[in-house]
Amino acid sequence: MNDYQTLDSALRLADAPISAAEAHGIITGSLCVNQHDENGHWIRLILGTDDPQQLKVYGPLINQLVSTYTRARESLTDADFSHELLLPDDDASLRSRVEAMADWSRGFLLGLMKNGLKQPSSLPGDAGEFMQDLMAITEVTPDDDDDFEGQEKSLAELIEYVRIGIRLVYEELNPDRAAQAALTTH
Repeated sequence: MNDYQTLDSALRLADAPISAAEAHGIITGSLCVNQHDENGHWIRLILGTDDPQQLKVYGPLINQLVSTYTRARESLTDADFSHELLLPDDDASLRSRVEAMADWSRGFLLGLMKNGLKQPSSLPGDAGEFMQDLMAITEVTPDDDDDFEGQEKSLAELIEYVRIGIRLVYEELNPDRAAQAALTTH
């Protein structure tokens, strides 16, 4: 089982209100705004509860989410920006991968906004333009036409666009960290 399937299964088993893609989007958005969320606000966003008793029930799932969070933080902050979106593998149906892309985008926006970025589209320049595009991506659905190869290619391009857009947002919100990462690569 890949990381997406493992996390998605754990979320469904725990009756969590979101998919693995949306959870990863929340994590990524939260990290772009707040690299050191010591209070675990992002966990409560994912699980939809602040109730300490209910959070105890989610123990194993929380451990898995913390692991996902740690990997995401490392990939966002490494000099090569190796961050990848947590989405279903290519063997999943096109429809489920497109829906996961929309879920991921909604989660990213939620993670940003719930961590203090009230107007994501107000970011300057390319980052603001990307945020406007991302809002549209939350509504994306696959076409019912017969051009499966074209849709596959479009989805791959969209995923790469979002991945690069995340970097723009991260660098805009963390200019000191971005400059430090650039120095370590030269």
